[in-house]
Amino acid sequence: MKSIASKEFRLWCERRGRRLAPLFLLLAFMPAACVNVENAAPSVPRITGAANTSLLQHGREIYVSKCTECHSVRRTSKYSAAEWPNIVDDMGERAKLSPSEEHAVLTYVLAARTVPPVKK
Repeated sequence: MKSIASKEFRLWCERRGRRLAPLFLLLAFMPAACVNVENAAPSVPRITGAANTSLLQHGREIYVSKCTECHSVRRTSKYSAAEWPNIVDDMGERAKLSPSEEHAVLTYVLAARTVPPVKK
């Protein structure tokens, strides 16, 4: 015979499990959705031949903070050098970036897109 306590515990676990199921599903898919920020948006010191590091740093800060308000950070290498100006123009308008901020982001992504990813 099972005790009443074990039956109550089993029922409690069943109820709790139903409530936590969405969380478990989310956690199961989370590692696939996560992006290593250093690989997606390489830090300025990793960009070789960078002339204006302060502009690049400003562009990276905007890219990592403002762009991630609406979506996850995208790998700078995901798009070609020809695609980035249109993307920055479109997204800069949505994010209400100033022309100087758009210029900083574009300068950064064009310089950072050729940086190889960090190996784990």
